[in-house]
Amino acid sequence: MPPRVRPASLLLLLATLLPAADPGLALGSADVELLDERAWVESVSRRRQSVASAPAPVEVVLYEDLVNSPASTLPDRLRYLPGVDVYQYRHGHYEVGLRGYNGAMNSRLLVLQDDWPFRLPELGSPIWSGYLDLSDLDRVEISKGPGSVTYGANAFGGVIALKSRPVGERPTLSVVGRAGHPQALEGDVTVAGPLGRRGFYGKASAGFTRLDDLPGVEVATPFTANGRNAEDGALDTTAWRARLLAGLFLPVLQGVLMTIAENQVTLAATDGFRISVRKALLANPVRQAVSVIIPGRALSELARIAADGDQTLTMNIPAGRGQVVFRLKEAELVSQLIDGNFPDYKAIIPRSSKTHTILSVPGFLKACKQAEIIAREGNNVVRMNILPQGDQPGVIEISAQSEETGTSDVKVDANIDGPALLIAFNVKYLREVLDVLKTPSVALETNQNNTPATLRPIGDDDYVHVIMPMHLG
Repeated sequence: MPPRVRPASLLLLLATLLPAADPGLALGSADVELLDERAWVESVSRRRQSVASAPAPVEVVLYEDLVNSPASTLPDRLRYLPGVDVYQYRHGHYEVGLRGYNGAMNSRLLVLQDDWPFRLPELGSPIWSGYLDLSDLDRVEISKGPGSVTYGANAFGGVIALKSRPVGERPTLSVVGRAGHPQALEGDVTVAGPLGRRGFYGKASAGFTRLDDLPGVEVATPFTANGRNAEDGALDTTAWRARLLAGLFLPVLQGVLMTIAENQVTLAATDGFRISVRKALLANPVRQAVSVIIPGRALSELARIAADGDQTLTMNIPAGRGQVVFRLKEAELVSQLIDGNFPDYKAIIPRSSKTHTILSVPGFLKACKQAEIIAREGNNVVRMNILPQGDQPGVIEISAQSEETGTSDVKVDANIDGPALLIAFNVKYLREVLDVLKTPSVALETNQNNTPATLRPIGDDDYVHVIMPMHLG
């Protein structure tokens, strides 16, 4: 049975998680452009953005489009796209142009393979036959606008970006081959997968291309042989290619890890400087444990549409589609899942603390807002001097300093158990987590000034927030 949760509980989950999932994310944001994680492009502005918001005419050809196309080569597949000119001056020799710039040795089109220029160094023209690893091709991005501002003069005629397949957690084998008319024999194979348990991966590709020379055609016009059209024997093109790649899996920081086991759901989000973890109970237990990474923008939009009403929310994860579907009574939200490795946040959460401090959430939040006025001019750094007073209530001195705006010193009463400690935090991170806490008191647990600290709401054992300290300069 699909997991079910009350929207009120969901809103509490998302409110405490989304600031860590995306620092610039607002719960009221209506930006849903990236809900489809495959409808994006990177070649226009050199950053990931939706196709609809890209500042240039863009076409995206996915691997599925290449497989389902009757074309046997990538240039032949590009012929189907409006605004793309494909010039074939002999068997297997292609030139691709955009914006009207076409012809032999087109040097005004920039072709990138995984952000590396793919062209002849002498002429600046790409090689479309015999050198592409088609078995490792995941998507092709065609930017039809001038890209000189972003890439330089070679991109005046546009940009075509070839993207390789990402390496997953399991080994994969991809094979592409073609043979037959017109006198072609081509094969390509790619093996990819993780290497050991330390986060490394490897990818190996090898291929062969053989194109027989086609017979000439007699024409009435005079024919002058030269280096580009003369007969060169029995073969027109023959090429071997091999590529070996090793890398390191980077953790995914822009999503929310959702783990469901039995009747409990756990959501975790991080941006590298803080971690939020929230647990909640489901209305119905699940038969099989689930662990997926959902884009933060998708959950932000879910929080917006689920803000009104108390109807049950149902979540479905269709098998093999890499998607998650949220259903309300009058709305349905579909989002692509993020494929990657989420950081091991459980190893970062401190299991014990030397200094245990209990503060009032309203008083602590007010002091942070006052200090932030000064700290925003100095990288948002505030110093917190935790001073126990024996049997008496302790005091925390929160101070910020800026050369332009001066200094700020605020004292907050607290119950302190443990030794004194001077530690620094990003006050913006403190303010954002205190803004979403619903309990009257919060516990600040610290060990040293260079180790993570935790914030735990008093009376709510289902939420924990970890924040990294800043350097005491």
